[in-house]
Amino acid sequence: MSGPPLAGLRVVDLSTGIAGAYCTKLLADAGADVVKVESPTGDAFRAEDALFDHLHASVRSVVVDRAHSDDVVLLDALVARADLVVGGDRAQLEHVLGCSLSSLRAEQPRLGIIGISWFGSDGPWAERPASEFTIQGWAGSTGNRGRRQGPPVSVGGRLGEWAAGAVAGVAALAVLHGVRRAGGPDGGGAFVDVSVFEAATLVFDQMQAVAAQMDGRGPEPDPISWVVDVPSIEPTKDGWVGFATNGSAQFAAFAEMVGHPEWIGHPEFGRVDRRPEHDRELRPLIAQYTTAHTTDEILATAAEMRIPVAPVGNGATLPGIPPFVERGVFARRADASPGDGLTQPRVPYAIDGVTLSPFGVSPTVGQHTAEVRAELERDPAPSPATDVPDHVRGSAASAAQPFAGLRVFDFTSYWAGPYASQILGFLGADVIKVESVQRPDGTRMGTAYASVGDRPWELAPLFHAANTGKRDVTLDFTRDEGVAVGRRLLATCDVLIENYVPRVMDRFGLVDAAVRDANPGLMVVRMPAWGLDGMWRDRPGFAQSMEQVTGLAWVTGFADDAPIVPRGPCDPLGGLHATFGLLVAMIERDTTGRGMQIESSLVESAINVAAEQVVVHARHGVLLERDGNHGRFAEPQNVYLTADGVHWLALAVETDEQWRSLRAALGDPDWATDVAYATSDGRRAHRDTIDGHLATEFAQRDRDDAVAQLWDAGIPVAPVVNPRRVYENPHLGARGFFEPIEHPVAGAVRIPGFPATWDIRTEPWHSRPAPMLGEHNHEVLAELGCTTDEIVALEANEIIGNRPVT
Repeated sequence: MSGPPLAGLRVVDLSTGIAGAYCTKLLADAGADVVKVESPTGDAFRAEDALFDHLHASVRSVVVDRAHSDDVVLLDALVARADLVVGGDRAQLEHVLGCSLSSLRAEQPRLGIIGISWFGSDGPWAERPASEFTIQGWAGSTGNRGRRQGPPVSVGGRLGEWAAGAVAGVAALAVLHGVRRAGGPDGGGAFVDVSVFEAATLVFDQMQAVAAQMDGRGPEPDPISWVVDVPSIEPTKDGWVGFATNGSAQFAAFAEMVGHPEWIGHPEFGRVDRRPEHDRELRPLIAQYTTAHTTDEILATAAEMRIPVAPVGNGATLPGIPPFVERGVFARRADASPGDGLTQPRVPYAIDGVTLSPFGVSPTVGQHTAEVRAELERDPAPSPATDVPDHVRGSAASAAQPFAGLRVFDFTSYWAGPYASQILGFLGADVIKVESVQRPDGTRMGTAYASVGDRPWELAPLFHAANTGKRDVTLDFTRDEGVAVGRRLLATCDVLIENYVPRVMDRFGLVDAAVRDANPGLMVVRMPAWGLDGMWRDRPGFAQSMEQVTGLAWVTGFADDAPIVPRGPCDPLGGLHATFGLLVAMIERDTTGRGMQIESSLVESAINVAAEQVVVHARHGVLLERDGNHGRFAEPQNVYLTADGVHWLALAVETDEQWRSLRAALGDPDWATDVAYATSDGRRAHRDTIDGHLATEFAQRDRDDAVAQLWDAGIPVAPVVNPRRVYENPHLGARGFFEPIEHPVAGAVRIPGFPATWDIRTEPWHSRPAPMLGEHNHEVLAELGCTTDEIVALEANEIIGNRPVT
């Protein structure tokens, strides 16, 4: 077993909060030396002790006070020998570093700088206040979720910030590969500007903004159609159980299980996009079955019928769920304090033959200052970790597209897998998507309900959004001829990515000893729902299943009602984590030339972004619960209906200063002058009373006028945006997040790009539209040496084709 691939990589962490800490944790877990720079009083994030300790295991801490010249020298020396710097927006980074980023980049052209902020460092909203709660309002998350008879509801926790951390981790390694493959001694570094708003839009919107441009309905006026999936989390005799029936066959099996076969093929009930409209009609009928059985009984029955099903976990129960115990997903490590410990999830990917860094103990403030000073004096300029053998540098690669020349065999479906391969395409790779006319990618048919015309499979919004930049071939792997062509294609590829139930790959036998002998550098990325081994190995699972089992649903919704799934973010998060694991493994392959397997299960990705619930319960015995739109770090925090009775406003007051600003903006009404409301604790104690007053205030105000007034006053606020309208957002437009692309069937569509900007990148993220089914069969097969006669024969026998075969 070789050591951590990022050993020798030097990272300076100037960030605070979840996003920056999760980025540097990912790097540290893979072997990077992360030095956290703190003020003499320490990072304010330390107040969240359990979460801070989890995210900063294996990190070193130094204290820097810019009022002291010795400390300035220390920081300058740290940055001078760094490969990566992680911090806030451009202004924060320049303030802490004491220089402009442009001058720093000129002095250190191989340096990667990752800035993370709410809205990014540029654009009209760059300096606007925000919180996770208001970002979800802007991103269309809150407006996407909730029961029709109640208000829209945000996702509990801070999932947008975790998503931004994962984006930053991928961006950091993309810069590192750019330096290694294209920059050489003359540069290749970059400033990457990560936007939490863009990351949240990516993971929460479910590409409804793309659907609004493609399904003929347009962006739609309010009221917003917030929904809860049916079926989803349902009551049992002894608790809750979660379902995810995205496919027609899965819903048919579910309907049989609950005793309502008449729902199969029903024009409304049979469609995943229409069932939520019948929530009040269907859910009581479902409960007649589920409440007559225990959770374990339903789990067993549904699993036998291959219905995606999961127990509903939380911070207390998650580490004890049997398949996670069996696979060793959680570990308890000792902390600095005697008798204290922390149960936390393991790294969300595994690389065959590679040992990652064991978790250490989070540092005390400035614990390593003297140690780091001594290192800098002894060895001020070690060899850069970006020095690589000559064969690694690709002639086609550029700093912005480090994987130009890399070929990817994309054998994925739905969203998580396709998003991982799409990111590689963003970075320059030639991604060849492999489908079949017998079973196209599930999103081609599953998200095309509202499409019209004779090729509805070419009008599925999620397929368009997750598959730009790719070429498409169709091969029937149930027949020997299709497997033979697939193996020929695989011999030309550097990477294979697949995200099916493990038995699918086992059955097709695409990768065996002969393939590995012929292509010893092949990287195989496997993204099963539940892992490659264990008791749940062959169970199907979607993002909703991950949200149900990991606790993300547990903290979403209202205390007196069922947990609500966030509805999809675990798919793109799974793609980001799988990509991160692959980029780590590629560092190893650059050195050894050895191909390897990377396992990145969808559930362990979700467990890692739900870790706060587990570590807080492990440290303090506190179970985090769902609490509607209220939050732990702001009071008041809620959504409020405005004057027209249609539009909602999301407000989060995080500080006493913001409370005073809110009072002033509202005209200092008498009710708000109560001295008990002056502090956060006082406002929390009187939460319901304050909410009642604010509901009355905003019921008399226009939503957009109120948002503008409060935002100008420095208060985190947002409209609860219809998710179908997010692509119209002016800030996203100014930053070019939605890029225009022309598709031969769908026409002009704006598709989200990567949720970050590169200062060295001029080309768009989307180099070509999502491919049509089998669009590149002739082109790709000719590259493999197939003759025209061979291709025609494959087409005649429906080994390849360009229309689904039923």
